[in-house]
Amino acid sequence: MPLPFGLSFSGWGAILTQSARLPPSSGALRATGTMHALVRPGRGSVPATSSLFGDALKALCERAVNPEVLTHAEMRSLLHFSERGCSYQEVKAFIDELLGMDGAEEPVVQSGNIYGVSDTFHQINGDLLMHEIRTSDTLRSLSEADQKRALAILELVFCNTKLRNRNPLHPSVVDAAIIGNLLNFPKHIFGLPFASFASDGNEALSLLLYSYRQERRGRADQTVLLVGDAGESLPDIRHCAKRLGLELAEMEEGGLAMLEKKPRDRRPVAVMACLGSASLGEAAAWAERHAAGLHVHVTDAQLRRIFTENASPVHLELPRGVRSVSIEEGLLNCGYTLYRDTTLRDLHMDVPCEWQTVYMSPNEGGSCNGRPLMLDFCTFLLGWAAVANIARGAPMPDRSQYDWQPIRLAAPAVSVDKGIPVEEVLQWAKAKMEAQVDLSGPGISDSRQELEGEFISFQQEFIGGRGVEAEGMTTGGGTRSINCAFEAVMARDEACSRPGPRLRVLTGNPHLAVERAARRFGFELIRLDVDGAICVDKLRDHISDPCVTAVYTQSLSYTDGISDPLAEILAVVESENKGRAAKEGVPVVVINDSCLAFSVLIHNDGEGGSRSMRLLDLAEGCITPVIVTQDAHKHLGTDKGLSTIVGTHGILSSLRGGRRVGARPGAADLVRGLADMKLMGKQGYVKLYRELGKSIADAVSTIEAGGMKVLHAHNRMPGSTVIAVDDPSGAVAPRMKKKGYSTAPIYLARPGDPTACQTGWQLSLLPHHLRPVKGGKSALAAFTEDLVPTHQAVQGTTAAKLSRRFLRENSLLAFLAAGNPDPFLFQLLRTEGFGRKLAGQIIRRYVTAQLDSGTVCTLKRPDPVWQLACRGSLCWLLLSLVTVLSRRLAALRRALRSR
Repeated sequence: MPLPFGLSFSGWGAILTQSARLPPSSGALRATGTMHALVRPGRGSVPATSSLFGDALKALCERAVNPEVLTHAEMRSLLHFSERGCSYQEVKAFIDELLGMDGAEEPVVQSGNIYGVSDTFHQINGDLLMHEIRTSDTLRSLSEADQKRALAILELVFCNTKLRNRNPLHPSVVDAAIIGNLLNFPKHIFGLPFASFASDGNEALSLLLYSYRQERRGRADQTVLLVGDAGESLPDIRHCAKRLGLELAEMEEGGLAMLEKKPRDRRPVAVMACLGSASLGEAAAWAERHAAGLHVHVTDAQLRRIFTENASPVHLELPRGVRSVSIEEGLLNCGYTLYRDTTLRDLHMDVPCEWQTVYMSPNEGGSCNGRPLMLDFCTFLLGWAAVANIARGAPMPDRSQYDWQPIRLAAPAVSVDKGIPVEEVLQWAKAKMEAQVDLSGPGISDSRQELEGEFISFQQEFIGGRGVEAEGMTTGGGTRSINCAFEAVMARDEACSRPGPRLRVLTGNPHLAVERAARRFGFELIRLDVDGAICVDKLRDHISDPCVTAVYTQSLSYTDGISDPLAEILAVVESENKGRAAKEGVPVVVINDSCLAFSVLIHNDGEGGSRSMRLLDLAEGCITPVIVTQDAHKHLGTDKGLSTIVGTHGILSSLRGGRRVGARPGAADLVRGLADMKLMGKQGYVKLYRELGKSIADAVSTIEAGGMKVLHAHNRMPGSTVIAVDDPSGAVAPRMKKKGYSTAPIYLARPGDPTACQTGWQLSLLPHHLRPVKGGKSALAAFTEDLVPTHQAVQGTTAAKLSRRFLRENSLLAFLAAGNPDPFLFQLLRTEGFGRKLAGQIIRRYVTAQLDSGTVCTLKRPDPVWQLACRGSLCWLLLSLVTVLSRRLAALRRALRSR
């Protein structure tokens, strides 16, 4: 019987059957407890999950909310993870079929996702990425034959514009086929049924510790218990716990017996051990007895040993008490997390309770970088023997260098005013790459500092701050930059021994990243918005609170395209800080999120009568510390995974020496980003975004002339690249999707006015939307041309007229009449209770369908809904038969008695 599409591990030994023996009990490992005691010959398999009913419910949700990502099971091309791996021809057939499937095509218009500003970027980024690979120690560690095969496969993937620079936050058949089956590989090795990915090992560990903390909310003891020796991973483990408000307690072997007499609410939030720890067996046994679950952290060195110490494929049988696993990056380009159940994984995927659109990420970052996932995918395609050679030959990261090290921004480098020809850019970039001693290492060399400084300096042409003493760093994305900003503020406050209750942050209607940060780091978020923007009068009323530590502002909001009044906000905070300075108090920090605001910054530079949205310039001469974030991958058009954070008054120095969580750009990433910027030049970006701004203004005029209402239009600024439009009962968006346009839903748009329309659609627009489609017109123009008649047709339907007359806006019946119940479901997230749990579960299933869609070499039930239905029908028949027989026997007894 042929396997369904996926990655089969043929040649790894006999397949474990459904009746395979359970993992060893935890007590069996007490004597050794080492990794050697867990190793079993032959390939592993993804085990069956715990309950047929749970599987059926999960599958039902996934099919209902996101069926398109599961269609890859219909593919005919198969790839085989074996000892020798796949051939180039097998991979090419797989890729060709995958990209030709329904659901793999790009929408004509969608909100965000594709950020490239020039088609040439794809060419030079693919070329430079392949140059990095050709000169890497990783490639040199392979045999000559494997090198040729690897280069052919990698070029097939990374020189394809549809694969190299993907954002897996937008689930599709392509991401489901690759990510779902990629995750099968660690599942097979460690024998757990569910998995997710993270940008690095620290992020993977933080995700799981956060989930354990959320599961045990209300416990008096906020301790993570580390059993046994953690080796060089101890600083990372300690920091991951500390940033989540957890205390790490280290315990030697035999110490768990002390916890037996403790009340349940005084036991630790989580118990963890490293894979090679001699105490792993004891810790697993304790966790199994107390139904607590043990978390196992796998270091890069331990993962490599699995390959280097075993000539043929093996798998590990973890004790039953092990509930979760986190894996460091190093041999792999990403960190990974594994689970026995979906509960833990669901808990670290934060549902947007206050934010007004559906947006969720399986890791701490936001817009994920698909390139490292693609690299891991291609690595495993080479087979066990090749991965073992990489494990031996590729250098291990120096984790002692995983500290934040902000650089002081020197005098500005010479600006690249006009673009440089492609040939010169490529020549410069390749020379820079070859000058790096270690392109993949995490440490900051002098040459890397120079690259980082030049990278930030170019962005200062637009975010300002040339005349301000400042520090800067690069991170892996906008959400990570926002996390970094809050971590810097908290580290500053801790160093100042700030007393009192928990810290407070003032804001308007912030990005989901802020809502997530508040949950993770434990500060209180106070919203002061009116029509989306921070109300300056409300800010004056709250700023004198001594617990206020920061004000979060937005130069451009993703939900509605508004901008906060930065100059007025800075004036209020500066006045407060002068009063605090007189009392030797700790100043309030202004955090400015301008990740999406590149076009706003160009259109509002303070010249020619425009307002200035450049906070670093506005703050020159002020005593108020400011932090500004700016994404290079969103609007400068570089490959994903490049964001910048700049701070004044030494605020970022508070992080110095602390461990970072989440990947940051390597030297080669910075070189590629600089190559993109040099190709465009400052004037090239200005010209492009002036054109985009005009096209968006024309689109807004067309939308308003067509009878539609732009949300919070009076708080929009020139150059805003986000359009949010009222859509009563969410009726227009589904019809536009059928025409090939993918918008983001908006719900609870005006929470202060329950009688107003609360639903709408949103677009975050990019230069990519200016590309010609449909006979030469731009994608944005095609969208607006189709939008106006669609809106008018919807408003003229009988259902819409009856709904407006007889049904209350935002009611379930109104949404059902419009044929789109999704906004009603999303609105349930705002209130604690059953509705939030139900809506949250469905949204999580939408996101995680692609994580669980690997279907080959697994003991997971192939069709749990059908199996449950069959068993239910069988039970009903048996029950009916028993009932009939019982009645017949009763009738027979009555007849006998009557005689």
